[in-house]
Amino acid sequence: MGVQAVIGEQFTFQVLFLDPVNNPTVVNNPTISVFWYDQSGAKQYLANAVPLIPSMPSELGRYTYTLVIPTSLTDGMAVYGEMSGIDPVTSDILVHGQDVVVVSPSRALGGSSGLTAHFIKNS
Repeated sequence: MGVQAVIGEQFTFQVLFLDPVNNPTVVNNPTISVFWYDQSGAKQYLANAVPLIPSMPSELGRYTYTLVIPTSLTDGMAVYGEMSGIDPVTSDILVHGQDVVVVSPSRALGGSSGLTAHFIKNS
C-alpha cells in the first residue's frame, strides 16, 4: 500500500531535488500543486502553484508543503502532489509527483484488524 493521509489531519508533501549527477540542489521557484480528479475527470485543486518551503531542519534541496486533508474528501480517494522547481544551472524544469490515498480516521486507527505487537522473552 502506498502513502496514506488521514482525512481532517495534516499531511506533509516533500521532495528532494537532485542535479544531473544526483547531488541535492537548491532550485528556483519551487512550487506544488495538490489536486484530485472529480467524476468527470476534471482536476480539483487543493493548492495551485503554491510555494514550497525549505525543510526544517534544513537539508540542501529538500522542500515541504503541509496541508490539512479536507473533510469533504472520502475514504480511498487519491490525491496528487506535483512539485516542481527550476534548475539554476540548466534552467530545466524538474518535476516530482507524490500520490497519496486519503483514509478515514477510523481506518487509520486500524480498528480490530490492525497490527498487534507481542514481546517474547528469550530464555
